[in-house]
Amino acid sequence: ENGWLHKAYWYLVDEPPQSEYAEVKKGMELLKQACPGIRRLLTCNQEPAPVPYFWGVVNLWVPIFNMYEEKRAHWRQQLGESVWWYVCTAPRAPYANNFIDHPAINHRIRYWQVDKYNLDGDLFWSITYWRQNPWEEAMSIGDGGQRWGNGDGRMLYPPRKEKPSEPVVEPPIPSIRLECIRDGLEDREYLLVLERAEARRAPGANLYARKVRAEALNKLTFSLRVYEQDPMLFNFYRLIVMNAVAQIMQGGS
Repeated sequence: ENGWLHKAYWYLVDEPPQSEYAEVKKGMELLKQACPGIRRLLTCNQEPAPVPYFWGVVNLWVPIFNMYEEKRAHWRQQLGESVWWYVCTAPRAPYANNFIDHPAINHRIRYWQVDKYNLDGDLFWSITYWRQNPWEEAMSIGDGGQRWGNGDGRMLYPPRKEKPSEPVVEPPIPSIRLECIRDGLEDREYLLVLERAEARRAPGANLYARKVRAEALNKLTFSLRVYEQDPMLFNFYRLIVMNAVAQIMQGGS
């Protein structure tokens, strides 16, 4: 009734092993038959994705960051499907992740990589994984004692450093990493302005937008494993992008 169906998706199963592929495919086929208007999401961490085995039943692909397969992803997008990616306990460096002990630029530059590779979204499994008190224990530890990573699944902190004895109605405390991610999303808004300018502005503005966007992306993120670590150089190219957006919005070239 509110026109929100396009935002919905089925999340049938998380990271299925190859031994369960057949059952997962059956489930996806049932969802497709019952509710064809709702997207069918699959997180993939077993092999490069999108995975050919699931073509025709999955239409929202979410490979783990280091299993993203660019050519397949762009092909599926051309067919009208969506492609996100995700980080969690993996991948580790040299890939950019959300761990506390990564340089702050890593949390932000992933959204320049999102733009460069034309991703439709970015998934993170939790921002309030508080099985341990994150004020006291940076390492996220699973039920079986697995050490997942410093800050994995934790982007917000409880409002009190010590567990209260009664309910607390207070907002959580945002992490610096969450603020870096917010900044990265705002950076991408500038890049999207340049991308859209190529399609709707005068030819001169098209070429200018394309040149500025391509130069900034290629200088700051050569690949998923090779990207800029110098904040001064990062801010230099960000300023160039911002100036280009301002000129385009004002009708200049």
